[in-house]
Amino acid sequence: MYIDGEVAFEHTTQSTGMGVNAVWDLPLAGPVNELLRVNQSNLIAVRVHNKAGRSGITRPVYLLASNKALTVSQMTSLVKAFHARAEDVAAP
Repeated sequence: MYIDGEVAFEHTTQSTGMGVNAVWDLPLAGPVNELLRVNQSNLIAVRVHNKAGRSGITRPVYLLASNKALTVSQMTSLVKAFHARAEDVAAP
């Protein structure tokens, strides 16, 4: 993930030490506070590698902002709750 052209963090088998399937199922998450410019525009970009035959962004994307560090478990719970609420609103 890049913010304004600077590498913010990576989400790869090398950076996590996990296998492809484990990395695939984890949310892309990391600290970005030091790279974000307050009260200015920020360009956020994600680079995708296709090494396992699966590539691209295939799920909903959420940008979570917090004034405290969140664990992957906490972020996953927040995303699941937000996604469930969005589905409820979209349901006829």
